[in-house]
Amino acid sequence: MITNFIISLVLFIIGYVFVLSRLKLFDVLVNALNIFLFYVTIPLIIFDIIYSEKHLTVFSLAISVSTIHMAVIFAASYWYMKMQRQDDRPRALAFALSLSMSNVAYLAIPLAITVFGDTRYILPYTIAFNIALPVVTFVLSYIGYEGINKSRSIGKAFVRTLPFILAIALALVLRYLELDLGFLAPVFDINTYFTFLSFILIGYEFAKFVRRFNKELLKVSLAALIIKYIVSPIAMVLLVSVAEIDEYLRGLLLQSIMPPAVTNIVLAKMFKLDTEIVSLLIVLLTPISIGLSFLIPLIP
Repeated sequence: MITNFIISLVLFIIGYVFVLSRLKLFDVLVNALNIFLFYVTIPLIIFDIIYSEKHLTVFSLAISVSTIHMAVIFAASYWYMKMQRQDDRPRALAFALSLSMSNVAYLAIPLAITVFGDTRYILPYTIAFNIALPVVTFVLSYIGYEGINKSRSIGKAFVRTLPFILAIALALVLRYLELDLGFLAPVFDINTYFTFLSFILIGYEFAKFVRRFNKELLKVSLAALIIKYIVSPIAMVLLVSVAEIDEYLRGLLLQSIMPPAVTNIVLAKMFKLDTEIVSLLIVLLTPISIGLSFLIPLIP
């Protein structure tokens, strides 16, 4: 966990320095990195998780609860931001995306090991995230662009969701055929390190945010704190109670307070959302989430 933190911090600083240098070359490099992460790294992660997960059936109910939770938080967050600024759809979508699509791997997994001793009870949310990701990309393509007709929007959605759909379909087919893909383990391991490159994007966008911080963004931050650390865990507790899967409560509760996934930076850039909001919420909520996670074992 400490190693992951150091790597993330260094890459964040690199992205931050890119903006301070004001060199156009760095803008080109960041855009190329964004495309690589979106079309290569993220689909490989989806494939690896779904193919290697051994408890898809057993965890089906918990996966459903996790998916419903994401949808509820997305809808509530989007509704709140649209009420504040009805004409700013990119900002509303960025806000909703950040609070509903939480970190499910490179923070949640090491935290689960530290806090609970294993990752079993957070895996349903991890699977739900990767199943929901193609749906989210379709929604963002369909409603996230202004000034284009619906048919063109659907075309953009298909192109952008295709890598994720193919990753899920291929993983399920290969699971059914029971093929041994152990020889691909080095590829998945290397891909894990590529994922950390997302922190360059975070630093890059956060440097821009620091220059333009204002009271309006402070208001957004306060709203995010309320939704993430009050509304989100309450919603998860209610859903777990209704589904009667109390054994998963602590794991899913941990996921409900996780900060936004770094993947959201990639999605925001691809779909022309407010990347300033996304980078702000990742940086703001990550240390708070880490601190609060150690209180979860105290729940009776």
